[in-house]
Amino acid sequence: MKILHFITNLDIGGAETFLWNLIRFTREEVEHEVVSLREGGATSQKLERLGIAVHYLKMGPSLFMKLPHFSQELIHLAGTSPDIVQTWLYHGDLLGGLFGRYVLKRPVIWSIRHMLPDGVHVTTLPVTRACAMLSTKIPDVIVSNSYTAIHEHVRYGYDANRFMRIPNGFDLEMLGPDPEGRKKFRQKWSIPEDAFVIGMLGRFDNIQKDYATLLRAFARFHERHPKSAIVLAGPGHTTSNPRWMSLVRDSGVKQLVGTSVLGIGPCHDVRGAMNALDIFTLSSVSEGFPNVVGEAMTCARPVVSSRVSDVPDLLGDEKWLFTPGDVSGLLNLWENIYSMSEDERNQLGLRNRSRIEEHFDIRTIVRSYVDLYHSLLEKNHT
Repeated sequence: MKILHFITNLDIGGAETFLWNLIRFTREEVEHEVVSLREGGATSQKLERLGIAVHYLKMGPSLFMKLPHFSQELIHLAGTSPDIVQTWLYHGDLLGGLFGRYVLKRPVIWSIRHMLPDGVHVTTLPVTRACAMLSTKIPDVIVSNSYTAIHEHVRYGYDANRFMRIPNGFDLEMLGPDPEGRKKFRQKWSIPEDAFVIGMLGRFDNIQKDYATLLRAFARFHERHPKSAIVLAGPGHTTSNPRWMSLVRDSGVKQLVGTSVLGIGPCHDVRGAMNALDIFTLSSVSEGFPNVVGEAMTCARPVVSSRVSDVPDLLGDEKWLFTPGDVSGLLNLWENIYSMSEDERNQLGLRNRSRIEEHFDIRTIVRSYVDLYHSLLEKNHT
């Protein structure tokens, strides 16, 4: 069985990382080839190290203005003879879907992994509208990792009958408890071992992620517990970003920057960073399927989250959810965990990891895709 994947790019992102996981865990029984509309990207190197053939259409920012220049590459791809075409991200869904349905005449699987319209760039919205109109004609199945994303896309005009939900999965071998990583990162961040550390990993986007609520709650928490700290990791969380500095000033914690409020920028060691935290917190007002919550749970961290999207299903415990924007509600949940003994916090974290083991193990999740491939091929042959 051969799957030809179309994806907009192969940078580091949720869709790209999941595609890499899907391929590496199924490549013994499924042959995969990948087509990237743009050239390069860190995930392309990881795929090539697995021995996967990766083709680049070398499109620029104005993807569909340059289609005539790619006829040669598309003609070559027409001879690859896949059994199924699977597409990722909106431009990949549109181009790969058209190519798979009308040139290769193969079953097509679209992938939806964002919220509309918050989760996509304004320049991508015309592509999503085209996908919505074509959703009754091109894909046999539209797979989304989020019930909330399915609802949003159906409301936007996508065909409700094509959707199925397969959640994200997490690698229990790559992520887990790591006492040495905890010590290493606390030393790296100049945080004492006995400090109580709250943290969030994610790009700087105060509209969607609502860091203002997070920092306002921390301002009050730190007044009660001076030996506490908060770490914000991800692109844009640095003192060199004027918007980030404006946020910390408006949230009342500017005087704590560099000591108890740390913006550390991009973080490439998720396991180590997660283990350095006593509580991971998601404060978003909007999400699809937030991988970062699952990563924290897999690392056996206590998690507090806003009640958004699929987080209740992922966390499996309403007790640790607060209403988006509710500073007092967030503060109270932190206080509840702070008041626990160290052993009680560890047990809470281990229960989180057990939930990932039971419901979101990446090896189980990728089997759902293999089962889908077989069902599509059986349907196509009858």
